[in-house]
Amino acid sequence: RYVLDYLTDEVLQSQDEEVRRFLVQTAIIKRFNADICQAITGNPNSQFILEQLAQTNMFIVPLDHERVWYRYHQLFADSLLTELSKTEASELYKKASAWHEANDMIFEAVTYALDSADPEFMADMIDVALQQETIWSSGNLVLYSSWLEKLPAQVFAKRPHLSLSAAFVLYLSGRFDDALELIALAETDLAAQPASAEVENLLALAALYRGSIAAVGGDVEPAIELITFAQSRLPRADHMAHARAHFSLGLANELSGQADDAARNFLRASDKAQAAGVLHLAVQARCSAAQVLITQGRLHLAEQACRTAIDLAEGRRFPPVGVALSILGGIALERNDLAAAEQYLTEGIALSRQGMLLDQVIAGMAFYVHLAVCQGKTAEFLNAFDEVHAIIEGYGVQRMY
Repeated sequence: RYVLDYLTDEVLQSQDEEVRRFLVQTAIIKRFNADICQAITGNPNSQFILEQLAQTNMFIVPLDHERVWYRYHQLFADSLLTELSKTEASELYKKASAWHEANDMIFEAVTYALDSADPEFMADMIDVALQQETIWSSGNLVLYSSWLEKLPAQVFAKRPHLSLSAAFVLYLSGRFDDALELIALAETDLAAQPASAEVENLLALAALYRGSIAAVGGDVEPAIELITFAQSRLPRADHMAHARAHFSLGLANELSGQADDAARNFLRASDKAQAAGVLHLAVQARCSAAQVLITQGRLHLAEQACRTAIDLAEGRRFPPVGVALSILGGIALERNDLAAAEQYLTEGIALSRQGMLLDQVIAGMAFYVHLAVCQGKTAEFLNAFDEVHAIIEGYGVQRMY
C-alpha cells in the first residue's frame, strides 16, 4: 500500500497533465507500442512520450532491442489503473480490442474485449474471432469454452453465426443437447431474416452441425441426409465447412460398416482442413482414417497416416497430436512392443487431456486398458476402465456403451 501511495503521490503527480493522462490511459495494455498508444489515447505525440518515459526510467520496460514494444512494471501499472473509473477502463479496453483485431491479433482482441465487461461488445468480438478459420487451428477447446462461458445467454439471440460457432464448440466438447439448443436458436433467428446467400449458408451450417451430432449418436441415415444437404449448399470455397462435413460423413460411414468410404472421407477432411489452415482438424481427420485402417488390419498404412499427421504439426506437441501418438501406441501394442506402446500412450493421452478432447482420451484409454491387461497390471486396468466408462456416461450416447 505504501509503495502504491508513493507511486501515485510522488511519481504520477509530478508529471505534467499530458504525460499523466497518457500513463493512466495506457496502463490497461499488457504490451504496447506508439501505434496502439495513439489509438487508445488519441495523442499524436505518443512516440515522443514513450521515448521520454524510457529515457527517464519511468517504470517502463523495453521488450525488444529496437525499443518498439514496451510494458509497464506491473506494480506501476496497478497503481495507474486505480486512477480510472470502470466506465473509462471499459472504453479503453474496447479501443485496445479494436486495435488488436485490426492488426490481426485476434486472441488478444478477445482478451481485451472480455476485460471491457461489456456483454454486447464481448459477444461481437468473440463472434468475429470464431468466424476466422485459422483460429480453430490449435483446437483449443478449453480457451474457446472459457470465452463462451463469460457470455450471458441473452447475447446469442439475433447472433446466429455466434450461436452456430458456440454450438460447434459444445459439440466438440460432447455437450450435444446444449449444442442442439443453440442450433435451434440460430435457425429461429435465420427464419425471421429475408432470404440471402448468407442466410442460406448459415442454414446449411446448421444442417451440417445437426448431421454431425446425429453421426456421433449413431443415427447414420439422418446424419448422411443432413450432411449431404449441407454439402450441396455450402460455398465450394468454404474449406473449413467442407472439412467438417467430410469428417462427419466419415464417422457415419464407419458406423455403417463402410470402412473404405470412411477412410476416404476422413482423408478428404484432412486435405480440406489443410487448405483452410486448420491444423487440428487436419491432424484429427488423418488419425481417424488411421483408426479405420487398423480395423482392416492395415497397420502399415495406419502408422503412415499417423506419422503424416504428426509431420503436419511440424514438431509442435499440441493436443490434437495426442490421438496420433495414442494410435501409434495401439499399433506398437499390436506388434507386442509394450515399452513403445506405454511411451506413446502416456504422452498421447496426456496431450488429449490437456485439450479436453474427450473422444480422443477415450481412444487412447481403450488402448491403455489393453496394455494394462498385457502387463498384468490389474489396478491400472480397473482404473482405466472406470475412467473410460465415466467419460462415455458423460457423453450420454447410447451406441458407445
